[in-house]
Amino acid sequence: KAEPESRGIVGFLNEQTLLVKQGSLVGEWDLDSGQQLPQRFVHDDWVICAAVSRDGKTLAASTGAAIQLWDIPGGRRQATLIGRASAGRLAFSPDGRTLAAGNAQGGIELWDVPAGQVLFELTGHRGAIRQLAFSADGRRLISVADMAAEGTEVFMWGVSPGESHKE
Repeated sequence: KAEPESRGIVGFLNEQTLLVKQGSLVGEWDLDSGQQLPQRFVHDDWVICAAVSRDGKTLAASTGAAIQLWDIPGGRRQATLIGRASAGRLAFSPDGRTLAAGNAQGGIELWDVPAGQVLFELTGHRGAIRQLAFSADGRRLISVADMAAEGTEVFMWGVSPGESHKE
């Protein structure tokens, strides 16, 4: 099992607080003081990747096939999502109700966050998913896969309710 990068920026919670993944924890840093805040989001294994919802209320952190969902204001783990493959990239839809989880096999699972259920899986990439981003209205998902010597592969998917296709 390859170890993930030990540190990485997850995103801003607000104008003053930054989330950073560090080994098995996602830590909060106060930007005004430059100090790390008390640890609240500790995981059982290395955090491979993490994402924060746009409203700053939900943290998703992948430790492999398991994705932990955290209630940020309360500092409590809400749910554990078990996917088909190890999620190496995560992205929330703008409304925070859908989570895209990309894997090294080129697949992307779209999760209904409140229900904790997979909505559907997007397949077609020939390499590991390296980036995911939803459009501002949440109706499209852009995915970028690493094709090694062949470069990169970029797909745009329609992901509206009842729709899952490559555009």
